[in-house]
Amino acid sequence: MRVAWLQDGSAWALVQAPALRALGAAALSDVPARHAALLSAYARGRASLASVPDDGYIMQARGRARLG
Repeated sequence: MRVAWLQDGSAWALVQAPALRALGAAALSDVPARHAALLSAYARGRASLASVPDDGYIMQARGRARLG
């Protein structure tokens, strides 16, 4: 991985293709379980996901998932 530091102090990581493919393959195997855990954490103590307050992320993610 290469890291580039920009003038504003932010860093950009440039990952080599083989490492990126390996990370992607590892991540895909966990997607269903991680998705279920995320939804469970948001819904904790609530009757349904519809009652989860909009934090600017969850509603966008739900909308994107519905559009597929």
